[in-house]
Amino acid sequence: VVEALPPAPPLLTVANGEPLTNVRKLALGYGVSCALIEDGSVSCWGRNDHRQRAVTQLDSVAKAVTLLRIKDVEETDVAFFSGCARGPGGTVRCWGEGYGSAQQPFVVVPGLSGATQISVSHYRLLALRGDGAVWCWRPGGCNPALSTIAQQNQLLGDVRQVDDHWDHACALLADGTVKCWGAIGYDASGPGQASVRTSA
Repeated sequence: VVEALPPAPPLLTVANGEPLTNVRKLALGYGVSCALIEDGSVSCWGRNDHRQRAVTQLDSVAKAVTLLRIKDVEETDVAFFSGCARGPGGTVRCWGEGYGSAQQPFVVVPGLSGATQISVSHYRLLALRGDGAVWCWRPGGCNPALSTIAQQNQLLGDVRQVDDHWDHACALLADGTVKCWGAIGYDASGPGQASVRTSA
């Protein structure tokens, strides 16, 4: 006997006073969501207990709120505690726990330009540049021995896409192969890590 599924809850339209419109892309994190608007602004809604919506009030809201002082955004991504936005020239700004302060919520990633894609995870940013190189950054460095500026992962090249999630990451190479690393330690995505391996 196949039991009928319960009725689905009604869908809600995200509102910012008026329904959120002219959305170009979405980015979903843990309890927080952001929308990249056609004018290059970013609006977020949901949790803010770690300033993942880049405002000082640590409350959750159902209405989309535009991030102040963020404009000309080409891509945005959010994760558990934080978010980042890629702007003109491939520069990247991040916010949330570990980035900035209540007075200065946004941090420009030092040593990084020319990014064509970003992926945010737990306290960490991976950025893909136009030359196919993968760069890693977080405030404490991508492993304890490294500087706090963005660092290139020397084991990867000719990358076409990168994705990062909590304690592991994967890169899609131009020849169609995939390399993944991590899942053995939170710092495993740093440059020079020997844990990079071809995925099965």
